Amino acid sequence: MIYFIKNTYCLYVLIFICFHSYGQTERDFEYREVPSDFYFNTFNIEAIEENSIIKEINNKNSVEYNTALLQAYIDENEVIVLPDHPIVVSVEGLTLPSNRKLIFQKNTILQIEDNNLAEYQLIRIHKVNNVQIINARLQGDRHRHYGTLGEWGHGISIRGSSNIDIIHFHISNFWGDGIYIGRMDDSPSTNIIIKNGISDNNRRNGISLTSGKGVTILNTTVSNSNGTLPMYGVDIEPNTNADYIENVIISKLRSFNNQEGGLLIALNKLKGNNHKNVSILIDDFMDRDSSIGLRIGQIQKNNNIIANTKIKDIILDNNRDKPIRVNSIRNPKIIFVISGLKILNPKNKHHNHTEYERVFSNNQNVQLINE
Repeated sequence: MIYFIKNTYCLYVLIFICFHSYGQTERDFEYREVPSDFYFNTFNIEAIEENSIIKEINNKNSVEYNTALLQAYIDENEVIVLPDHPIVVSVEGLTLPSNRKLIFQKNTILQIEDNNLAEYQLIRIHKVNNVQIINARLQGDRHRHYGTLGEWGHGISIRGSSNIDIIHFHISNFWGDGIYIGRMDDSPSTNIIIKNGISDNNRRNGISLTSGKGVTILNTTVSNSNGTLPMYGVDIEPNTNADYIENVIISKLRSFNNQEGGLLIALNKLKGNNHKNVSILIDDFMDRDSSIGLRIGQIQKNNNIIANTKIKDIILDNNRDKPIRVNSIRNPKIIFVISGLKILNPKNKHHNHTEYERVFSNNQNVQLINE
């Protein structure tokens, strides 16, 4: 009897700790307004072409009717200028065919309708070529979502597509990622440009890259990612050995107040029979107030992966946990070269440049270079 009571008590304590820890994690995150010096130009008025504006869509119509009308217009026209007012889009979302240019006006907002779905995409760019989205203003449903499952409600989903430009954008409050870039069937996404925008307060990641060749992220802010793991600003994380992470360039990335971290590079799932050559260049990266500034995930031993990643001119400021976290890497062919590192206001005085020099001095996978 005493044994039963003791074990029952331990079980209750364990359950209490689990629930308390989860609740504490939720309470610990505080949304913060993005500083003005972290913003890039997210709108370009010169892109609007007046003769292509859709005028039939208005808020007197049903959500389903407006969505169907908008989809039909997208299917029939190569250049689409959206009406200059907010539009609620049904959970079916919008699918862009090849050779399309979708332009938002100053007051245009596409907002996904309230739903309980584990997965949705407000805008789908799947297995198509030559698509531009200019001045996108996209709003998710995370504060009105009435389901509990899933983490794949994305603002823009790019899969298996090529020559895609997302330029000047403000994407926020999605159940999953602001922008997702990945593979469809055997085709990675290729020649993708994400430029001049912000992805803010999304539940999973600001931007996820799982499979891509020739992906450029430029002048972009990722902020306040929180809710369900990974919760990073930018997450470079292939799903399987069939994915690619090649010729990825990230320049002038600003990360702010993301719950788990600013930038995650996790290559472990690339391991497998197919040889993989990973190439990533990160230039002028700044994180402020995220838990971790830069994290390099665990990589198990697999000699079929060769990775050359250069990270230069990086500023990590006021990180709540650590400026840099590197998990174990058991592959001598995977190299990360970090140069121009500045660490500001570390929470732990030992998390400074000198200490990282000492830590990485005997690390065959991570090289810290003073410039």
